[in-house]
Amino acid sequence: MYPLVTLNNTLELPIPAMLAKPALNPAGIKKILEKLGDEIICEYKYDGERTHLHYSKDQLTMYSRNGEQQNEKYSTLHKELYEYLRKTNIESCILDGEIIALDVNGRICSFQEVRKKSSNEKDMLKVVAFDILWYNNMKSIDMPLIVRKRLLDSVLVDSSPVIEKIHYTPLNLSDSDYENNLLQLFNKAKSENCEGLIIKAAGKENSMYDISGSRRYWTKVNYDIHYS
Repeated sequence: MYPLVTLNNTLELPIPAMLAKPALNPAGIKKILEKLGDEIICEYKYDGERTHLHYSKDQLTMYSRNGEQQNEKYSTLHKELYEYLRKTNIESCILDGEIIALDVNGRICSFQEVRKKSSNEKDMLKVVAFDILWYNNMKSIDMPLIVRKRLLDSVLVDSSPVIEKIHYTPLNLSDSDYENNLLQLFNKAKSENCEGLIIKAAGKENSMYDISGSRRYWTKVNYDIHYS
């Protein structure tokens, strides 16, 4: 059970992560897309571990999707993230993202396999941030997704070895070529060792960050599901 989150204590307490509903078959993908509305955003689905970064100049706390602290579990990454964020103009923020693993060539690799290996290889981790829920004493969790995306773009201007913002592609399902564009995104995701796509509603009325779990405006589609 999560403690009550208010405007005053948001930085101190974990926030339930908004979850994506899995599409189980090709027919399910079409049905889910119909519910998302015409405006959507597509992102890569990474093989990683979810994290919320609660940052202020005094501290950085990493929380899992279940609200458990990750500071000690990923101590090296935590230290490097804190050092990086302290050098920015960010006073406070909450970022939602995925911890991913990279091989010696900088390619995405199996997260579970890296965790089984040596401590040196575990250090080859970074966070891919895809959402921002709080920024400099401003609560952004209730803003539409596209507004949060623009805010994140302005906050994380430069990539670093430990954090980068996710690349996303807006699509409109009313366009005649959206299926072809979606196919190209799936193929590109596979070529970059990703599991598939996360597809999110991007309309003004249905794209707020939902911590209740009652609305499922995000869906995850694995590559093998899409082509089964």
